[in-house]
Amino acid sequence: MAHFALLAPPYTGHINPMLAIAAALCRRGHRATLLHTGPPPAPPAPVETLRLDLPPPGKVPFSPLPPVRLTARRTASLLQVLPGVLERLGLTALVVDQLEPAGALAAASLGLPWITVANALAVNREDGVPPPFTAWDWRPDLAGRNRNRAGWRVHDLFMRPLSRVIADWARAHGLAPRNLDDTFSPIAQLSQMVPGLDFPRAALPATFHYVGPLRLAPAPPASAWGPRRLVFASLGTLQGHRAGLFRDIARAAQDCDADLLIAHGGRLATDEAATLPGRPTVRDFVPQAEVLAGAAGLIGHGGMNTVMDAIAAGVPAVLVPLAFEQAAIAARVVRAGAGIAVHGPAFRARRLRAALREVLDDPSYREAAASLAVEVARAGGAIRAADIIVAAGTLRTPPGALTAPETGCTCAAFPQSAQAEATP
Repeated sequence: MAHFALLAPPYTGHINPMLAIAAALCRRGHRATLLHTGPPPAPPAPVETLRLDLPPPGKVPFSPLPPVRLTARRTASLLQVLPGVLERLGLTALVVDQLEPAGALAAASLGLPWITVANALAVNREDGVPPPFTAWDWRPDLAGRNRNRAGWRVHDLFMRPLSRVIADWARAHGLAPRNLDDTFSPIAQLSQMVPGLDFPRAALPATFHYVGPLRLAPAPPASAWGPRRLVFASLGTLQGHRAGLFRDIARAAQDCDADLLIAHGGRLATDEAATLPGRPTVRDFVPQAEVLAGAAGLIGHGGMNTVMDAIAAGVPAVLVPLAFEQAAIAARVVRAGAGIAVHGPAFRARRLRAALREVLDDPSYREAAASLAVEVARAGGAIRAADIIVAAGTLRTPPGALTAPETGCTCAAFPQSAQAEATP
């Protein structure tokens, strides 16, 4: 029996996919331990959990951007405790979120194989793809590539404090990464997306795998609809307090003569929910995949998990990006023809109404989403992810080895039969 540990940032959208992988590993007869630093998650049996108590990070380069500052501090703190924890657990391999670089550094210092998982948008860089903080569309011409290169330079400037933490720790421990990119696994990288939804890729390593949504249960079958149309609205687990945006959404659904179900993650006050236009059904939480299986449309923020659940159900979307990589995810949905993006607050209610009416009435959006749903159903999800992880975990990583900056991959020994196509 192999023993795998899993590590991700302390956010529901990152933890839940890892729990799905852990459960799939346990179903194969292996041991899986989720390492966490936030509130204790509720894992399915027999997945284990282990809390990491993080010390103060010490001196960390300053960043004016709160997300970068938080990630740099978290990485510095994790690196003080993680190597010892991994060594005591006696692991076969570590499964680590792509945005948790401390896991890769700690594993490399111990010669322990690690597999990276892009639970959010994969941030593997190439000139043909815009950086993940932009809403840019895909442009294969020279102007587009030059635009992307400039964007990646800005990205590197923003990420410099985190890169400094990574480089300083690696140098002190005999490793040689230069930045976040160099912590991606040389033996297996997994993504929740499918090629048809991603921008066309030309530089992914052969060890990169699109496995689709990572869920504890398979997507439920689509249900038939009655005379009215249901629209599901969610802003994820972090943005559900935005009462003004929910008012705009409720007004748009009312004007489109659609039933509306809102899930706000326990963040919307009761009095605010009571004053929403129309007669929406408002809940803290709902079984999202089950609701989307019978929905006519989604209005969401563009978070990876909500978008992938909608795509898996063949449901078109109106996306209102709010933060992080959501605008970049929305750009991919738009390019795939499965939805419309509404950016910015100006005349938002009017634009939401127009976008929702178009998505509900034009069958091309549902057809595009249905086509992607077929691709998702074939991607393999958590079961295929577990298969890849078990195979990759047998490939020992030499101490000090990290992804080579020149090639993006230091290991070519991964079984060809387990590799996914790297381009659409």
